Amino acid sequence: PASFPPRGALWDLGAGCEVEDAAIDDGVAAARPSRCPLCPQSPVLLASLGVGLLTLLGLALGSYLVRRSRRPRITLLDPNEKYLLRLLDKTTVNHNTKRFRFALPTAHHVLGLPVGKHVYLSARIDGSLVIRPYTPITSDEDQGYVDLVIKVYLKGVHPRFPEGGKMSQYLDSLKTGDVVEFRGPSGLLTYAGKGNGLAPTSPVPGVLSTQCGSVCPCVCAHAGMFSIQPNKKSPPEPRVARKLGMIAGGTGVTPVLQLIQAILKGPEDPTQCFLLFANQVVFLFSGLGLQSYCVGRGVVPTGKTSPTEKDIILREDLEELQARHPTTLSSGSLWITPPE
Repeated sequence: PASFPPRGALWDLGAGCEVEDAAIDDGVAAARPSRCPLCPQSPVLLASLGVGLLTLLGLALGSYLVRRSRRPRITLLDPNEKYLLRLLDKTTVNHNTKRFRFALPTAHHVLGLPVGKHVYLSARIDGSLVIRPYTPITSDEDQGYVDLVIKVYLKGVHPRFPEGGKMSQYLDSLKTGDVVEFRGPSGLLTYAGKGNGLAPTSPVPGVLSTQCGSVCPCVCAHAGMFSIQPNKKSPPEPRVARKLGMIAGGTGVTPVLQLIQAILKGPEDPTQCFLLFANQVVFLFSGLGLQSYCVGRGVVPTGKTSPTEKDIILREDLEELQARHPTTLSSGSLWITPPE
């Protein structure tokens, strides 16, 4: 009919899409498949959408995998599980103390030990199970390894302990590549940093704030926050401290060092630390009441000789921390020397 457009004309389909007439049979136009890229049924549009969607999904997946790979993985996932860690290296700290470095499962793993917690090492020694607690000197900022500083108590050195230390001698006998069982985190205390764990509006009973001179909520924003369990079965209780006094001796300085390092790493942490590092010579402190001793702070008393100077472990680490943070960390050494 005359109303039909001629062959080859464009038909308006009413949706902003035009198709070219292919043939007219009995007055009915048979249209070719649409070649319009904006048509919802267009293969070009569908293919473009598919490619775009796959590209976005690929980018999102790649970004997630990159973030996941950069995120440190935790080694100590279950405190009741034992984890076998391989000895990487051991170095001498002083005449009877060594640093043991153990490899974590991968280079992207951290130990996963909260500040204030410790680990247990266990081993079968002479047919008996021996378990000892240790505090690493590394933190969860160190990936791929964990370091322990351990004093090796040799057999036949101390008359009170003729067999020496079972675990320390066992660790000293290990070769590179040998494995040791680690378990943790363990312990009743956790340090959460400045004001963490409690909102500033939550008062802690019995804590005096220097900001207003009374027990008040603002103390939480001006002190270090601790979480302490009275015993293993009790829930943790929040505690705050503006000043922290610590006494350590020998390798007992390792948990103290862990705590001090965490406090000093927080630029806004106002907690002040005071450390007294005590060393003994060849006797136990239980013998102090039997005779008189010369006691000095910082240096060996004049005219006295003492092997305690070389017994101080991690001395350089402590002195470096004190030099960089003189207002936050105060420390001194206590020397106890027997009379001539």
